[in-house]
Amino acid sequence: MTRRNPLALVGVLVALVVGLLAFPVLAPRPATAASIDYVSLNNKSELTSATAQAGANATTQLGAHAANGRSATVGMTRLLRGGTAVQAAPDTYQYPMGVTSMAIDAAAATMSPDVATVLARGQIVLGSTSANMRGAQVGDVVELIAAAGNLVQLTIGMIAPDATIGGAEIVVGDAQADALGLAIVTRMVVWGFASRSALEGALNANGLISTTVRVNRSWDIASPDSNLSLSQTKALLGEFPYQLTSGDSIHILPSWVAANISGGGVRTPFAGIGIVAACHNTVRPAIQAALSQIAASGLSGAINVSNSNQYGGCFNPRFNRLSGNIGGLSRHAWAMAIDMNTTTNPEGGVPQMDCRVVQIFRHYGFAWGGNFLFSDGMHFEYVGQARDQIGYPSRYCPTGAPVPPYGGIPAFPPGLKVANPVRASDPVQRTIPDPNATPVPSSTTAPATTTTVAGAVPGARPAVIESPAIEAAPLAEAVSVSQRSVMFGSDGFSDGDS
Repeated sequence: MTRRNPLALVGVLVALVVGLLAFPVLAPRPATAASIDYVSLNNKSELTSATAQAGANATTQLGAHAANGRSATVGMTRLLRGGTAVQAAPDTYQYPMGVTSMAIDAAAATMSPDVATVLARGQIVLGSTSANMRGAQVGDVVELIAAAGNLVQLTIGMIAPDATIGGAEIVVGDAQADALGLAIVTRMVVWGFASRSALEGALNANGLISTTVRVNRSWDIASPDSNLSLSQTKALLGEFPYQLTSGDSIHILPSWVAANISGGGVRTPFAGIGIVAACHNTVRPAIQAALSQIAASGLSGAINVSNSNQYGGCFNPRFNRLSGNIGGLSRHAWAMAIDMNTTTNPEGGVPQMDCRVVQIFRHYGFAWGGNFLFSDGMHFEYVGQARDQIGYPSRYCPTGAPVPPYGGIPAFPPGLKVANPVRASDPVQRTIPDPNATPVPSSTTAPATTTTVAGAVPGARPAVIESPAIEAAPLAEAVSVSQRSVMFGSDGFSDGDS
């Protein structure tokens, strides 16, 4: 019988213990969204020097941390695996990819430590929705077109849930953003403050509670008018290859247009109200249902058909006019949004759209542009889910549903007027706000003034024409991703897209 060396046994046990202790450190952690409070500050496109300075002052007063971020829509030519193309755009075409850059410490705090680790290695993080669409895997390489026109290849180091990375398709570090030529700062992210009330005090003291600055808080409640992230848009309506042309226009692959846009991109009439437009085939039934409901409710006169057919419509393959030199694509390139009554609802003006029309479109799966940072009252953008019963202190045309508790933090500057505000303590409103009611301050305790549409029972949900285009998806999750998408600027701008 062989004798065992006691010291050897001790050595084995020590090695096992060390190995077990080391295992949790070496094993990958799940990429979950950060749980700390944080905010982002952005303007309608490039972060202005005034907002940047005010944000820096507020950060100093709070003893907090801040980092700038950059975002843009960048063209992708190929997805490679071992040098072989898994996905490739047709020759001279590119796929639009939403790219957002984060400093390492900001990514660790607001996304997850795993995201920060990948960025520190010089690799990128790809959102799960985008990865699933193209069959991407960790270790694959994406080939992107930099601002200077050269190709940049970046390796995927992680595929993360969309909610973790705020709806961005691709997250890069500062060095990779530099290589891509993303030179425009689009937002500032602030974290590490002692309390929400301290944050609000610093924001107010530095003039950041303003109609020109979007303050997105990680604890914000859902807005009925938040739009989809770029990856959500693609998952719902498809991804097209496009070419750059002159000015702000783009040229979309004709076969994609023929397969996805009504009339092959040529305007065709809707039944009832005489709107003529080329819209995405998935979106068109919802628009038809909304227009039919508007007519059935006696509101046809609220739509200026002549103006809408001349200056509005759905399909317009171009860049977003508000994204400037950042290069974000317009949602009209997907023909997922329709503009109406353009003269009385210009970008940046006070919306004049009848709130009953707004509420009907929300019911059929549209967000309304009147509450965008740069108000866009002509704009109805498809989101694929009913938004008419989301309670939110909207600046214009609130839904009438009760507003969830919000911790006393305003969603818009103090002193601004809000049409028909509804308190969380009010009974549930199932009618559509009267657009002719006199606006009252948000602090009022007066009940909302409402009017029902034709065929509705008082106190009940308005009679509606159901549309199969509205999908029964998890609304809270979808809106949450949309909110974080705006927060991290995944498309290079806050919102607004006429």
